[in-house]
Parts: sequence; structure tokens; C-alpha cells
Amino acid sequence: MSKRSGGEKQEDIWIAHTELAVAPGHPFYQRLNELLEGARFDEFVEGLCARFYRARLGRPTLRPGIYFRALLVGYFEGSIVSVDRVTGGGFAGAAAVSNST
Repeated sequence: MSKRSGGEKQEDIWIAHTELAVAPGHPFYQRLNELLEGARFDEFVEGLCARFYRARLGRPTLRPGIYFRALLVGYFEGSIVSVDRVTGGGFAGAAAVSNST
């Protein structure tokens, strides 16, 4: 790293997520989320998968409800969702879904 001359200070490059613009969601996915929440989908899936998760081993895991929602998005968008992409490199929502085209 080089030093700035004259005591100049570099501006911060950090932007809080609360300062970012929020895009409106797609009506299909808004309705899907309403249906899944109404049916308590996350609790149901977490109950089914509970025996495969440990509270104190390894790094924190992706919640099963989020994982299966990512698979649903991939299915509806006609994309391929790789298990390695969702679990191995961290999950970043749409970044975990790659287009098959």
C-alpha cells in the first residue's frame, strides 16, 4: 500500500445495506413467499431435516428453508442450482443460481 501525500485521507468504501436501493419483487415470488409462509414451509422442512444438522459442529449452516427456496427459484427460472454452489462457496441468493443458457 502506498501512502497519500499531504495527509489526504481516502474516503470509506463501505456502504451499509440499509443505504442500498430496494428493487420491487416479482409478483409470482411475492405470492409464493406468502403461500410458503402461510403453510409454515420453513418450520416443516427444518423439522424434516433436523437430524442431519448439528448445533455445534463446523461453521453455521444454511437453513433448510432457504436452501429449498433456492432450489425452487432454480426450478422456476429454468436454471441449474448446484449443491456445491449453494453450500460450498456461501449462499448469496440469486448469485447461487446460474443460468443454463
